[in-house]
Parts: sequence; structure tokens; C-alpha cells
Amino acid sequence: MVRIKLPPNEMMMAATIGVCRHIGALKAGRADAHGMDPGNGWKHHIEGACGEIAVAKALKLFWPGTVNTFKDGGDVGKLQIKPRSKSHYDLIIREDDSDDAYFVLATGECPNYEVIGYIRARDGKRPEWIQTYGDRPAAWFVPQSALIPIGEMDLIATDDEDMSALISAEHAARYGSAARRTSVDTQQQTDRVQQSHAPVQRP
Repeated sequence: MVRIKLPPNEMMMAATIGVCRHIGALKAGRADAHGMDPGNGWKHHIEGACGEIAVAKALKLFWPGTVNTFKDGGDVGKLQIKPRSKSHYDLIIREDDSDDAYFVLATGECPNYEVIGYIRARDGKRPEWIQTYGDRPAAWFVPQSALIPIGEMDLIATDDEDMSALISAEHAARYGSAARRTSVDTQQQTDRVQQSHAPVQRP
């Protein structure tokens, strides 16, 4: 785990990008994703950008601060960043997250963050981690104990060629043979998540 405190100039940078992202969503008429409270949209986008900067600083990587790129590429290099507000919260992986993408958990709120660890999406999509909270769609809530500590990331790749170098020895030992050891029915998991999106039939 790496602790990061953003200085005022970086908070301003993140806030500017977050505002641009939210205005872009409003202009395009895009609803807040995954059942999120519409009233939290501004905060969500600003805190998301702050979390991205925190991870970039922890890993000594450039933060591009892109707008309207969504899941194309990554938030920092090829990494997808998942900020959460509370220190004990899990890393969330959604149904539409690419199985091959790597996700990094950063907890906290501006200006203080803790960069916890990372996991590849396919390794986090386990049946026992599927949860549904409130009226929001089901998702995989990966416990922090299952993440590879951020300090054990051997190489932070910034392009597809080097992406395999992201996997540390511990990651390979913990997850590299998981598919061989346990035959997880991915389609069954996906069906279970999709069921949460199905409309409720009322009499």
C-alpha cells in the first residue's frame, strides 16, 4: 500500500478534468452508470480523476487526464483505476469490464489516498465475489486481501506489448494457474450478473 496526498495544484488539475468529464456526460445525455445516484455525478467524476492522479504518482507514471475515452485504453497507462471512498471497501469489477484489463484499487477522498493493489479482471470475476447492493446491478466485489500489493508490481507497462510484464511472481503464483486448477464457468457467472439487469415482471 502506498499513501499519496495530492497538493493543491494536482487537486485543481483533477477537479478540472472531472468537471469536463461530467459536462461531457450531461451534453451527450448519458445517464450515470450502474445505477449511481445522479446527484453524485460531479463528485464521482472529480474523485475519480483524483484517484487516477494518486495511482499515477504512486507508480511514477504519466497521467493523461483524458475526457470521453471511457474504457478505451486505460486511465493510467493501460491500467484501469477504481477509486473507493472508504479505506475498507472492495475493488469493484463490472460486467462490461474487459477480462484482460488490470484494475487498481485506490481508497480515500481528496486529498488523501491509499493505493492498495491490483488484479486482472478475469481473476476477479469469481462467483463467490458477486454481490448486489440496493437497486444497483450485480458486480464482483474483490476483497483487498485478494489483490496483489501495489509494491509488488514488477513493471508498469504503458503499451500492449509490455502488458504481460505487469504480472509479478506472486500474481502468477496466485492467479496464473487458477484457470487450470478450477474450471470456473464464466458463462454461468455472466448469466447471473445479467439476471440482475432483467426487468421485474409484475402481476
